[in-house]
Amino acid sequence: IGDRVFLRKAGDVIPEIIGPVVESRDGSERAFVMPTRCPECDTPLAPEKEGDADIRCPNTRSCPAQLRERLFHMAGRGAFDIEGLGRKQVPQLLEAGLLKSPVDLFRLARDEAGLAQLGELEGWGARKVEKLKDAIEARRAIPLERFIYALGIRFVGEVREEPKPAEEPAPEDAKKDGDPAAADKKPEDAKKEEPKKEEQK
Repeated sequence: IGDRVFLRKAGDVIPEIIGPVVESRDGSERAFVMPTRCPECDTPLAPEKEGDADIRCPNTRSCPAQLRERLFHMAGRGAFDIEGLGRKQVPQLLEAGLLKSPVDLFRLARDEAGLAQLGELEGWGARKVEKLKDAIEARRAIPLERFIYALGIRFVGEVREEPKPAEEPAPEDAKKDGDPAAADKKPEDAKKEEPKKEEQK
């Protein structure tokens, strides 16, 4: 920790560390020691499953750091997109005891006592509280893909495009879908089946 290193481009995004700049060392550097306990809740760290190289805090329900980051993620633009709830406001609500889980956010919007307590916090007022309440109420119903992303499931990312509707199979593909009659139907047969229009006299 405290070393200067040589970097070089490796791939599109992640740089590669070649090695330390030895001549720039002044003696204040120290070796990195992997932590064994969570710095926020003091829970022993462990791999999520056997064979994982990384270690995590298993206290997913009550670790303050995890709850804080989960709320940041849930209120973000790709998820519920709640205006007025960001990096500054979330810690305030947690420290005041107004939020203990992500679900509490939607309960708070209909808790008059809680909203009154929120209005007394530094930087808040009746108008700001009302705007946050309206922003939360407006996001009670969101598209399914946004809701799934908001859950913060590991390895599940943000959906950038709307799913396209399924196209009807072409005649030559119908047999694969279990409809041999449709597959054997020729274009000229389809024309024969079209209703004839009555000629005007």
